Amino acid sequence: MARDSLGGIAGLIESSIVLESCTVSSNTVLSRDVRTIAEHAGGIVGKLDASEYKIEGNTYYGTEYGIGNNAQGSPGNEGCTKATPTISITTASPLTSAMVKRNYSTNIALSTTDAVIWSLAEGSSLPANLSLANKTGATATISGTPANAGTYSFTIIAQSLLGAPASKTFSLQVTPGTGTPSTPSTPSTPSTPSTPSTPTTVNIVISTTTLASGIVGNSYSAQLSATPSGVTWSVPANKLPAGLTLSSAGKISGRPEATGNFSFTVTATSGSSTKTQDLSITVNLMTITTEKLPGGNSGSAYTQKLESNGENLKWKISTGNLPDGLELDENEGVISGTATKSGEYTFTVYASNNYASATKELTISIDGAGDSDDDGGCSLGFGLLGLIVCGTAMFMKRKV
Repeated sequence: MARDSLGGIAGLIESSIVLESCTVSSNTVLSRDVRTIAEHAGGIVGKLDASEYKIEGNTYYGTEYGIGNNAQGSPGNEGCTKATPTISITTASPLTSAMVKRNYSTNIALSTTDAVIWSLAEGSSLPANLSLANKTGATATISGTPANAGTYSFTIIAQSLLGAPASKTFSLQVTPGTGTPSTPSTPSTPSTPSTPSTPTTVNIVISTTTLASGIVGNSYSAQLSATPSGVTWSVPANKLPAGLTLSSAGKISGRPEATGNFSFTVTATSGSSTKTQDLSITVNLMTITTEKLPGGNSGSAYTQKLESNGENLKWKISTGNLPDGLELDENEGVISGTATKSGEYTFTVYASNNYASATKELTISIDGAGDSDDDGGCSLGFGLLGLIVCGTAMFMKRKV
């Protein structure tokens, strides 16, 4: 079949106008049957059957409708009428149900085998991870692996290349789980409910009756025990000391944030059986436990660690002074160095963490072993009397 121009095919597809039959001035009836106007989307390729628009050997393309004239010329289009083929989407709604994370595919069918362009209506969307395929065939396919459960509604449009579009709104249910989705079956008549069986009673015995005390700010851990094993533990809210929690496996842990005696009731559960137990935790103050420091000698090395029942402490001297030559490590709580001067030194140490603090007054005595040994001119040359006098003088010097 001779053709000078196929450029008007795109216009025909856009306008969806079809010249199904017309009568020209010679009263000859023209009929056509366009099997395929668009062979694929994105590049319009047209073809016409050999039986189309035959008038005395000439081919009529219908220039009024955007297709163009043939080489022999047009016999005219007087008296021609436009007709719109009727199509409809026959697939029923709701669609076959889908299941989360399982492959899914279902077809959308037409009432005819005409080629159409399939699309989603403006504002419509498929469930996440599903897409509309075969967009230019006589049948469209919805396929993919749905990501989320729910009931979804969307509208699909079938745009005929030769006439008016058809549209239909579908419902699709996506159910949770990992099984293969199946077509919903007709619900069966419910059976008469059976009488519930009596739950099996479990004899729970809680063996934990006392709990260790804690120190404010220190890590705390205690494991509750019961038989049979595998019970689930619980405690009412805000009953444990602040900073502590109870896991379902029965472990109490955390860092208590306040001192005091805290009483509470724990519950052990197994199936329909429960058992309770009253317990308490005493949270004590953080204190400095060093009571006394050893003395030292002037000119000699000195090392002594301060002790406390607290954790993660910072140390400092809050009042008074250490002996000259000694210093306090703020992280380790160690007093160390070499004293350079004798004397008795009283000071207050301060220890703290994010939860508590404590103070303690302590004293370090440094003797004069490293000081001058001048006897002030005392002589023992006077016998017993000189011994008494010198001894008394040296004793008084030491006191000063």
